[in-house]
Amino acid sequence: MKLPLLDFVSEIHTKRKLSRDLVVAVLKDSITKALSRTYPGCNIVVDIDLKRGQIDIGVEKKVVEDVAAALMEFRLAHDESEEPVEPCFISLEEARKYSDSAIPGGVVRIPVPFESLDRSTVYRIKNIFTQRVREAVKYNVFKEFQSRVGELEIVDIQKVDPKQGVFVTLRPKLGAVVRAEGIIPPSEQIPGERYRQGTSMKALILSVGGTEEGQRGQIILSRAHNDFLRRFLEQEISEIMEGMIEIKAVARIPGKRAKVAVRSKDPMVDPVGACVGHKGTRISKITKAIGGEKIDVIKWEPDPLRLAFNVLSPVVPITVYPDGDRIVAVVNDDDVEAAKGEEGANVKLASSLVGKRVDIIVRGDYKPVPGVVTLIDLEKKLPRNVLSLLRNRGLTSFVSTPTLALLHSVVGLDEKSSLKILEVIEEALEGENK
Repeated sequence: MKLPLLDFVSEIHTKRKLSRDLVVAVLKDSITKALSRTYPGCNIVVDIDLKRGQIDIGVEKKVVEDVAAALMEFRLAHDESEEPVEPCFISLEEARKYSDSAIPGGVVRIPVPFESLDRSTVYRIKNIFTQRVREAVKYNVFKEFQSRVGELEIVDIQKVDPKQGVFVTLRPKLGAVVRAEGIIPPSEQIPGERYRQGTSMKALILSVGGTEEGQRGQIILSRAHNDFLRRFLEQEISEIMEGMIEIKAVARIPGKRAKVAVRSKDPMVDPVGACVGHKGTRISKITKAIGGEKIDVIKWEPDPLRLAFNVLSPVVPITVYPDGDRIVAVVNDDDVEAAKGEEGANVKLASSLVGKRVDIIVRGDYKPVPGVVTLIDLEKKLPRNVLSLLRNRGLTSFVSTPTLALLHSVVGLDEKSSLKILEVIEEALEGENK
């Protein structure tokens, strides 16, 4: 039997990019759910033959001698408070009209022509079918975006709710059906940043909800996550995009300040200069795009002490040394405020980037640490120019004698000078260990 709904199956399969089997399954389920209200307690059987364009609907009922007596027996056997769904009974006399072999206790299937359904039932089928198709399409979109978690996307702002967040639509890839909806919750927004309906911006896909087909998930986006800045830099700075420069670590206090540690895979390329750009043009553009957040780009060092020395930029510490589980940076009295930063932001970011607690002290509070030799300890043993050279290279403390190769490659001293420095450091360490 040809039905208007069947005309949509092929169209939905093509335009909505849903599998034909899924469309048929959704249609079957829609008819079953709609008819369950008309035939409560009955088993609804729906068969769809797309080739013939035919839908066969059947209602299965249990055959009994007397329907009234069977219902009474059922009700007496159940507590009224349970409110069970009553079985679907049919008398033997009525059942024989549909099957000559019907017997009490058996089941007979009664055909229900589609055109016999009332208007409200057809309307319910259409509504359920439309809703389920919409959910299936959205689920496909969510599956697409699950593979894009961690990527930076351009989003269009649809609504701004101070409590719930910023509601946006994401632009699907070529061939996708609909634009996906997402939200940037307050916790993932840049503090102080203003969002206006109808404008576009970039955001990081943080997570995608929805685990079952037909289930509506939720796409959570962020502009406050560390990876948002990481991906932004990757898109805006060609040397990072091409793999010439690598971002090793990112630490942020969204809306206030960020620190990014980078290293160059090409010794001829200055990683910090390439990221900052001529007169700061590159980094200024990014700062403007993320609500004025100040970004410090520093050179990555695998040694935590040398990294901590770099991270405290713009301050140049007198010395940086290990003290148990923490790293201590000694600075001049005039540099304490800058080293800590507004509300301690600079030192917090330094600790986050290095992965260890970083404390700031002034020179007057410095006390030698057993087993560690700092540049302060070596001030009377090495010339001032050598101390400055070591300090400028981030070599400000030693727990063991450095190698000759290190002084050659990092500091750039000749062999004779390097050997003399190594001798002084070794003697100082031996003195500490006595």
